[in-house]
Amino acid sequence: MITVSQLRPDQEALIREILREYIDWAFAQMRESADAPTFKNVDQEMEAFPGPFTPPTGRFLVAEMDGNPIGFVALQRVDDRVGEVKRLYVKPEGRGHRIGSLLVEKLIEEAKRKSSIPTRTLERTNGKNVAIGRVDDSYAKARFQLLDRIQSRSLSPEE
Repeated sequence: MITVSQLRPDQEALIREILREYIDWAFAQMRESADAPTFKNVDQEMEAFPGPFTPPTGRFLVAEMDGNPIGFVALQRVDDRVGEVKRLYVKPEGRGHRIGSLLVEKLIEEAKRKSSIPTRTLERTNGKNVAIGRVDDSYAKARFQLLDRIQSRSLSPEE
């Protein structure tokens, strides 16, 4: 069974380890990953985790399979109208179960329901980044559009 919920304090240490696994994986896929905008200041982000991903203005959703964390996605507020979708990752053993798509769908639901979350989301990517490119299907299925290396989708309530 797969469940998705906001990061709990008792999960932070384990999720920090999986985040490090994700970053190492992304950098191993292609050296240019280190230059991708999404990884700018990643060390400071790791030190402050969960920092900007905490409610009411951010989110860090964790997918669990049979009670074990298997993936995650984050939303970080940029300003009153914009948020950045970050850190979509599913561990290898969880791939093929639509977990990435489920995480993106749940994040969109959260953004629509909560007035403190921006009404537009962005995923800043490096067009050459293989690691990031593999998650493009999850964004495409959620009706994000690729706009010059930026994944963007309006989250206005009328959609």
